[in-house]
Amino acid sequence: MSKYQVSSDNPLPLYYQVYSSLRERIESGEFQPDSPLPAERKLVDDYGVSRITIVKALDKLESDDLIERQHGRGTFVKQPSSSTSNNDAKVIGFLPGGVLNPYHYSVQLGIARTTTQHHHYLQVFGLDEASRNRSDDIMNFITDRVDGLVVYPLPDNRDMKLYQRLLDARLPFVMVDRHYREIAADYVGYDNHQAGYDLTRFLLERGHQRIAILPHYEVNASSIRERIAGYRQAMNEAGFNDLEDFIWVDVYANYHPTLNMQGNVDLTGALQKRLEATQPSALIGINHDVAQRLTFDLMVINAERARVAIAQNGSTDYELPVEIATFGISPPDDYGPYTVAVALHQGETIGERAAQLLIERLNHDFEGEPRHVEVPMEIRVRTT
Repeated sequence: MSKYQVSSDNPLPLYYQVYSSLRERIESGEFQPDSPLPAERKLVDDYGVSRITIVKALDKLESDDLIERQHGRGTFVKQPSSSTSNNDAKVIGFLPGGVLNPYHYSVQLGIARTTTQHHHYLQVFGLDEASRNRSDDIMNFITDRVDGLVVYPLPDNRDMKLYQRLLDARLPFVMVDRHYREIAADYVGYDNHQAGYDLTRFLLERGHQRIAILPHYEVNASSIRERIAGYRQAMNEAGFNDLEDFIWVDVYANYHPTLNMQGNVDLTGALQKRLEATQPSALIGINHDVAQRLTFDLMVINAERARVAIAQNGSTDYELPVEIATFGISPPDDYGPYTVAVALHQGETIGERAAQLLIERLNHDFEGEPRHVEVPMEIRVRTT
């Protein structure tokens, strides 16, 4: 299969994907000035698209003054000149969801990669929650600096006013990772519902029946709601309909990973109480942070159970036999405790897609209907 194949999952038109690839190949030096591009027939084979799509891509390269069609000879790369400098460079803004954790940072890297490939500029805004909701001040600050935005929304619709003002100001923006149903805006994220369903099915097929799912303080984020909905669907299809005791929205309701709560005994106690009352054999952590917290708490709980068992009767049958599945940015550790499967969602992918969609809006389709792009997650299973 050719390495230049375009993707039907990409929200951009096929001709634009081909155009972007050919432009990158020209600017990287693969095709030197005054050298011919491959024939249209070869490009059709390389990219797996129709001749019409290739012609449209070449039309755009020609309009950018990057190639020249010579009748009877073919298509040639033009010599660079001052007229081909990037006078149309735009400023793409990124508004992350607070402190950049590794996932947020990977989203930013994806945005930066696409922005650089298109010869635009990236402006990252470090705005706290209060600043987001000072609508007049922040709108002036943003609109004076960027042509469009990629935004990582806060949970609970806490920055709703900002997005409404962006719509009113007709400043293009794309929501990344999660979205507000009330805002008619572009969105690029992962297929969280399907991933929640797939993780739950995996645990069911391993023989688990009592499966609990644990969110944390961001329970109202769209991505988390969709993961829980996928869990519900899989459990219902398996004949488990009474799930009120297995959706543990309260156990880690106050858990905020950035607040240095690793040693908080209240969280450990809340988990232990629920484990003893419900006795699940598997847990689904709503994200990597929750899975890490679950691992820590289970190790503490099991250590205490071991101490008590040994002190009382020398028993070694003390450990809670619990498996964890979660959503994360890296595969499960083959030698770590508890976690057996991860639905992989790497921020760079959706960062790239969001920036591509925003650039397409700025260049061609400002008035189009809002697009929602959902990227599949891959379920990775522990091998040992």
